Amino acid sequence: MSVQFAQSSSSISWQLTQDNSPFTQTYQGPDSAGNNFAWTTGGSNVTAVLAKQYTIAASGSQTVDLLAQDNLLNLEDVFTRVYGIEVIPAGSDCVISPAADSPLIWFFGSPDDTVTVKAGGMFLLANTDGNEDSVSPGASKLTLTNPSTTAILTVKLIIIGGI
Repeated sequence: MSVQFAQSSSSISWQLTQDNSPFTQTYQGPDSAGNNFAWTTGGSNVTAVLAKQYTIAASGSQTVDLLAQDNLLNLEDVFTRVYGIEVIPAGSDCVISPAADSPLIWFFGSPDDTVTVKAGGMFLLANTDGNEDSVSPGASKLTLTNPSTTAILTVKLIIIGGI
């Protein structure tokens, strides 16, 4: 399966108000900040997309090995580089971390670092062309953990990379 296009889009918008009794409210905005870009596809650029949904039991975890992932056509992809990740949890928070075995450090500073994404939120990291991170037998795994002792975590994971 060839990747026809891959892009990232993020935006945050806001508007501020200030009461000025007895006068009319003062407004600032609306304003926004955002970034949109498309990765180059094919060749030594983006050639693979991992799109999975996992259901993780209370206090459970899911290890994701980028050296052994089935794509949407049920064919195995062996990632050699990663450009972007999006994590969208529902039902419970999701803790993203390098796995204990063959940890993919990537955007983490060390194998002990974690990112907690609140339920209903999202985590998005997108590196531009030429700023990918390598995947290798010693650095290929991420772990998604459900910190809740009662709730079930449903998490969508999207990784943009190359094979």
